[in-house]
Amino acid sequence: MFAVAGATDVLIERCDSIADRLERQETLLAEVAESYGSELARLRAEVGHLRAAVPAENPHGG
Repeated sequence: MFAVAGATDVLIERCDSIADRLERQETLLAEVAESYGSELARLRAEVGHLRAAVPAENPHGG
């Protein structure tokens, strides 16, 4: 019976460790997604600005 109790304690500790790692990964993922989204929005705005500033070229040479 003591072996089962000991194994259960080890399993609980392992599950807690996995849950902590998952929480840290979720936090990191949220930070990366926010940063990526901000950078993407900035780049889209820059492309829009450049498109407005540079006249469109005629692909037919005329």
